[in-house]
Amino acid sequence: MNLKQHIENPACIIGFKDKWVMRIGIPLLGGLIPFVFFNFQDINFSRLIILMLFSIMNTFVFWKMDKGIIIYFRKKIPSHKEYSKRLIYQFGVIIILTFIVTNIVIWLQSYIPPNYDDFSPKINQIYAATYSVTFFVMAIYEAMYFFDLWKIELLENEKLKTENTKAQLDVLKNQINPHFLFNSFNTLTSIIPENSETAIKFTSELSKFYRFILELKGKELIPLYKEMECVDSFIYLQKIRFEERLNIEIDIDDEDLKLYIVPL
Repeated sequence: MNLKQHIENPACIIGFKDKWVMRIGIPLLGGLIPFVFFNFQDINFSRLIILMLFSIMNTFVFWKMDKGIIIYFRKKIPSHKEYSKRLIYQFGVIIILTFIVTNIVIWLQSYIPPNYDDFSPKINQIYAATYSVTFFVMAIYEAMYFFDLWKIELLENEKLKTENTKAQLDVLKNQINPHFLFNSFNTLTSIIPENSETAIKFTSELSKFYRFILELKGKELIPLYKEMECVDSFIYLQKIRFEERLNIEIDIDDEDLKLYIVPL
């Protein structure tokens, strides 16, 4: 899947599987908020449990709301080139809706939990708690989404480099093969009248060499020992052509013959 397909795929709009993050993050964050923002350490245990449950419920509401807004704007502005634009719109809407929902929570706070008149958190504490949840959720989803897109872009770049190298190799093959074939026929023409047995051997090796090319041309990697079989045929053809003027030495460890290389 390329970057465009990934962005447009609804299954990938989140960027990661967030169910386990929500299952852990909502209770943990909701449970910590009373201690961090409201100083609930002095409240008795029964009250503390109810207030923590209320905090977890609020965290769930804000988490789902922020997630819904994030998904909406990712679908609305899917292009990675407009990443900053999406963040600005998304951030603005989340800030406004968080303010509205926070005021609703403040209103509900006078009714829930009942009979706990001594529980009266300050408005700025409530705002601090709700906006902390909002920024925390945004940070998680944007960080994971950005990391996911970065991985895909990295893979795409490597794929383009590979395809570019392969294209260059194909061009090189197309340039070399006709010249090599032309030179080989010239050599064959010159040795037929002089030595028919060598001409037969030369023709056999030439056929073997091109059979290797047909077998290996479509492969991206092959074992070195397979490549050397092709090289041996090529060397033989060149030695017939250049005779004593060509000397080639091959020194390869047996273990290295098992390594893989680009063919030809």
